[in-house]
Amino acid sequence: AIPASSGPLTFQEDASYLITGFGGLGRSMARWMASRGAKNLIFASRSGDGRPEVRELIDELAEVGTRVKALAVDITNGPALDAAKRGITDIFPPLRGVVQAAMVLDDAIFDNMSLESFNTGIRPKVQGTWNLHQSTLNQPLDFFVIMASSVGVLGNSGQANYSAGNAYEDALAQYRRSQGLPAMSVDLGMILSVGAVAQDSTGMIRNNLESKGFVGIEEDEFLAILETSIRESPSSSAAGQMITGIQTQPTVPGDDGVPVDEPFWKSSPVFSHLPKLGARSSGQSNNVGEQSIQSLLKGALSLNDAVTVIIDAMTIKLSRSLMMDIAELDPTRPTSAFGIDSLVAVELRNWFQKHMKADIAVFEILQTNSLQTLAFRVAEKSSLVENSLADGQ
Repeated sequence: AIPASSGPLTFQEDASYLITGFGGLGRSMARWMASRGAKNLIFASRSGDGRPEVRELIDELAEVGTRVKALAVDITNGPALDAAKRGITDIFPPLRGVVQAAMVLDDAIFDNMSLESFNTGIRPKVQGTWNLHQSTLNQPLDFFVIMASSVGVLGNSGQANYSAGNAYEDALAQYRRSQGLPAMSVDLGMILSVGAVAQDSTGMIRNNLESKGFVGIEEDEFLAILETSIRESPSSSAAGQMITGIQTQPTVPGDDGVPVDEPFWKSSPVFSHLPKLGARSSGQSNNVGEQSIQSLLKGALSLNDAVTVIIDAMTIKLSRSLMMDIAELDPTRPTSAFGIDSLVAVELRNWFQKHMKADIAVFEILQTNSLQTLAFRVAEKSSLVENSLADGQ
């Protein structure tokens, strides 16, 4: 049943609320909470109030009667977190709510990821969230909301540490509920107007995530999700995990006309029950990109023409998969220079088979001495390229 609306959520004036992480999302949440009556906000981040945008927000919220204390503390250090909290107990009212939004990205293909990098990405999510849980066990919280990511559900190449950390947060929310404690884990996709995606002027992060089946939401939608998660945090009837930002319809090609295949996770039986909404219209759009490449290859007047088509399409494809600017993908350099690993090579092999009708082995992709050489190999093997051209006649 759809729960009846109980009006806008408001916060107690005689309570404190803790937010970890002082990035774009953290600042957005602070403004929203202040607009809903919160008068005492505590931020916990490694930088404290050392950044200009933090001091600006403190001054901004002070003008509307909300006190903000920015603690310079690493939440992965349990004793330091406890000490920082004790230091403000005399000046701030009792804590009644927690929003854990701390995160650190240290992406790398798993084969190349060092233990240090793995721990850098996982500690804020694992040790940090556990420390917040332990530190608040004796406090009567109204809510304990964890801002996780749908990457923890779907996975994402190059983010094994981040994915594991978010999966842990989902599990911890369920554990807290099993102990009769409030908790809600929110698995977010892309947020377009604030945070990392909004700050990326190249648009590569957004394009990459969209190609993998993630859907973007605006700031007001994010805040509506936050409100629902706070309302449902103490509930024993609602699930303790909210998954957002996953698109169920097939992806479509961009303006460049290069087709985008179904995200890797859609082939998993775990997600086979998801309806493919809009499959007809999206599928037709995808065919446009496929037919564009195939018609260009069929119409090539020389092997060099076919190679040019393949290089252009392949660099667009790789820029999406690797989140690199197309200008950085020099066709004269080997695939190893761009960090192409076996996972990306398999993805590229399948893409060649589907859209260029060329059977290329994974080891050929990994060992080729340049993207240009690889494009020649694809042209020679493609059934779309005239045999006379491929044979050099």
